[in-house]
Parts: sequence; structure tokens; C-alpha cells
Amino acid sequence: MIDILYYMYYLFYLKKLKDTEPHVRTIWGISFLFFCVAIGGLNLIWVVLFSKRVNFWIMMAFFPLIILIMYVIYYRSGKGKYIVEHKKPLFRNSMFLSICFAIVFTFLCVSLLVIVPVLIRPILQLY
Repeated sequence: MIDILYYMYYLFYLKKLKDTEPHVRTIWGISFLFFCVAIGGLNLIWVVLFSKRVNFWIMMAFFPLIILIMYVIYYRSGKGKYIVEHKKPLFRNSMFLSICFAIVFTFLCVSLLVIVPVLIRPILQLY
């Protein structure tokens, strides 16, 4: 599934935005999505276990870590170029379904930035 996201983001940055470095932008985009999921999950778990919010700087430390991991996996190892040139993964062999998957996944990940604080507020008020 991540390979499908990588391919869809790559095509978006290459064809729609006409970027000169679509692999780098793709890694940044996917890293941001996983950052949203990571800090959302971290916040929920932290509030349930310790009844307080995670420090802002701890959350921000996750972003460079995720970028580094994605860089090593997709750019440094050459997996990103292999996906784009040879594999070209699609969701059920359909470009339309792959685009829909990428849009819905992006929307859900970014919406976690709004949903998680709304979920955390009542939990913090209980304690």
C-alpha cells in the first residue's frame, strides 16, 4: 500500500506540479502523512496512559526521524526509482482506484491533526 502511495504521489508531483525533484517531494509528502498518524497515535496513547499531552518538541522530533526512515527506504536504496520505473503498483490494477485510495488516505491522515485533539479534550477533563 505504501508503494501505491509513493507511485501516486510521484505522478502528482511529476505531472501536475511539474516538479524537478519528484522523488524528494514524494518522500516529504509520505513522511508528513506518516507523521500525522504517528503523532495522532502517540497523543492518544500518551493521554490514556499518563493523563497529559505530549510535549510539542517530542512530537516534532518524530518528523525528521520519519523523513530519515523514508529517505533510507525509498531514496538511498533505490526502491523509489524501482517502483516508478519497473513496478508501477496500482490498487487492483486500476488507476482510478489508486487515485481514490491516495486521496482518501491523505484526507484521513491530515484529518487526524484535527480529530485527535477533539478526542483528547474529554479524556483530559476526566482526570
